[in-house]
Amino acid sequence: NDGDYDVTLIIALQQDGSTIKSWTIATDVGLNNIPKYHYVASGHDYQVVATAIVKSGNIIVNMYNAYSTVVSY
Repeated sequence: NDGDYDVTLIIALQQDGSTIKSWTIATDVGLNNIPKYHYVASGHDYQVVATAIVKSGNIIVNMYNAYSTVVSY
């Protein structure tokens, strides 16, 4: 159907600049499937990077990135 968009959200947890865990959520699944907790080791810097990919059919219409502040733990 023209005008319909699908959004995929990718949430990546980074430790010292490298992704250690990621979650992918599609629009038809919903946000309730995102784990609320993930154990991490102390002595590192952590950041969350969220990427939203907007598609119309197989064509990527837009891509958005959001970055948390870096937290030392």
